[in-house]
Amino acid sequence: MITYDVFYDKHPEEIEIRANGGSAVIEFPVNVTEVETEDGTQYHAEKVYAVKARYTENLLERVRANKEAWLAKAMEIEVSKTTVEDLVEAIDILTGIVLGGE
Repeated sequence: MITYDVFYDKHPEEIEIRANGGSAVIEFPVNVTEVETEDGTQYHAEKVYAVKARYTENLLERVRANKEAWLAKAMEIEVSKTTVEDLVEAIDILTGIVLGGE
C-alpha cells in the first residue's frame, strides 16, 4: 500500500493510470476532497493505493474488468514515504559512485 498525499488538478477518476513508456502506475485514490489553494481548486486524495504494471493500450479496461483483484494487489504493497534525508543519503551514495569515492 502506498500511502501518500496526492493533489490532482481535476477530480481523479476511481482508477488513475500514469503511463511512462512501457510501464504504468495504476492508482486508486481514496477519500478525495476539494481544496482551495493559491493556485485555485485542487483535489486532495488522503491515500492512494498504487501498483506498477506493464503499460498496454487496454490496461484501463483490464483493470476495470477486474478492479477488486487489482486493488487487492495494490493494497498488499507496503511502501514508506521517502524523506528528504533518504534523498540526501541516496545522492551522497551516487555522488561517491560517480566520482569514484571522492
